[in-house]
Amino acid sequence: MASMLLNGQAGSPKLLFINMSTTALYWPLMQLAGVATEDITSGLAVGSWGGGTVPEGVCDVRAALLLILIGKCSAYHEALAELGGEEFFRSLLDDMGSRVAYYTSTFFF
Repeated sequence: MASMLLNGQAGSPKLLFINMSTTALYWPLMQLAGVATEDITSGLAVGSWGGGTVPEGVCDVRAALLLILIGKCSAYHEALAELGGEEFFRSLLDDMGSRVAYYTSTFFF
């Protein structure tokens, strides 16, 4: 699903991210930050349909979560405040995931 969102084959209804807790988006984004390669455990945790060995699966999930989080923060300044303001996104500019860093940069600049 994450790769479909990133490829423009799926979307996220505004009501979904309006009602979703900011923490529900933030927590997995940050927990998966240190995962360089998927193993069975992380694959199952994020719902990869490839048995945990789908290349870029974790990166897809993180990028999709970030895009939804950016959408929420763009529409609702309260969500941005919950994360600690712009400083949270500035910290993601140095993220090891190239898409995370790129999408973050397009949000601010």
